[in-house]
Amino acid sequence: MWRVNYYDRGTSPYPNHGEAQAVESPKDFIHKFRISLKELREAQRWVRLIEKVSLLKNAEKLNKLLLET
Repeated sequence: MWRVNYYDRGTSPYPNHGEAQAVESPKDFIHKFRISLKELREAQRWVRLIEKVSLLKNAEKLNKLLLET
């Protein structure tokens, strides 16, 4: 289950960014970027949870992901 949630949250900011580039108003632009930020924060929390519960054997990869966020 965590893989699906992380995949969904970790990949959705990119298409949301694409939508933000085609908005019709400044308010809509801000709204789209806020959605992207929310999804990125959720992905970051998933990475921290995965690290905390030791769901992956190679924690070094997780540290790299956390440094990127």
